[in-house]
Amino acid sequence: MAGFLSGTEVIARGLRWEVVDEQPMGDHIRLRLRGLGGLLAGSEIDVLTPFEQVSIITRDFSPSKAGPLSNWLVYHQAFLLEQALGPDAILAVQPGRLRIEPYQLVPLSRALRMNRPRILIADDVGLGKTVEAGLVIAELMSRRQVYRVLVVTPAGPLMEQWKREMLDRFGLMLDEVSRDKLEQIRKQTELGQSI
Repeated sequence: MAGFLSGTEVIARGLRWEVVDEQPMGDHIRLRLRGLGGLLAGSEIDVLTPFEQVSIITRDFSPSKAGPLSNWLVYHQAFLLEQALGPDAILAVQPGRLRIEPYQLVPLSRALRMNRPRILIADDVGLGKTVEAGLVIAELMSRRQVYRVLVVTPAGPLMEQWKREMLDRFGLMLDEVSRDKLEQIRKQTELGQSI
């Protein structure tokens, strides 16, 4: 079976997944899948077809059950914009909210080249670590490559500054996770589930 495009919804192991990547391996195909619901939402697995059954979710097209025209127009405009910008365009930056220096795009370009982005941004004071981190987070979220992000800062005024900057510049609402909050999350998490 071939032709699994990135973003295609499939059923594997009885659950709904989205195809992240496809890599031919001889007569087989290794698929990286991202969970779309339930406990596995956002988590990724690799499967090898045809050893594991993977079926593409198809939806019947029925003009009598068409959605609102406004939904289609938004989708169509987004599709045209994506085609015009190309795959290397930065999607999440909105001009006017911040002034970006060229060196601040380096962590973003590295993150976009990674299969599973994990980045440590450590720089001198005042060089824009908040902007660099915000660019990476916002871009990966707009590309649906990230569902959870951990930002580690010292407690106190610096944490409040990060929360405020992320909200003001990127529209990202960060939750503060203290020791008590982490213990509360652990108690509510099922055994074996990643938090």
